[in-house]
Amino acid sequence: MPGLLEVIGYLGLAFGVIMSINTGRRLAQRRHDAELVARYGRRLPGVGLVLYAYMTLAFILNVFSVLLFQVFASEAKLLLAVLTGSLASFVAGVVMTIVLIAGSYYFFKKRYEGVDRPLTREGRLALRGVDLGARAAEGAQGLLRRRRGR
Repeated sequence: MPGLLEVIGYLGLAFGVIMSINTGRRLAQRRHDAELVARYGRRLPGVGLVLYAYMTLAFILNVFSVLLFQVFASEAKLLLAVLTGSLASFVAGVVMTIVLIAGSYYFFKKRYEGVDRPLTREGRLALRGVDLGARAAEGAQGLLRRRRGR
């Protein structure tokens, strides 16, 4: 029967794999939504640029938060690895995490290529704002045409 530390280690490994795959998926979703905003935001040049900058900033901040989380999580593991002499397993864990995040990012990036709707809450809000602005601009142009026609 496995010991308590062994069970905790397996649970930590499973949790790390799931978190790494989820991180890659979220990064692919944010990147997909930023590309959608860039494509549909051209109807309103000012608003589209602001929304694209916001979505790109959200993507960059997400990448930095993932990196900071990995650094903080790795610090304690590195200290334990040095103390116990298992530095090779620590390096293997870091490499496995990076490979899982990159692999899941590219997998979900390819999967989301054909999707023509936003995948994140921020993307839905941004495109809703672009649509609202486009309808307001069309309404104002229609009003101006009607007034000129009189």
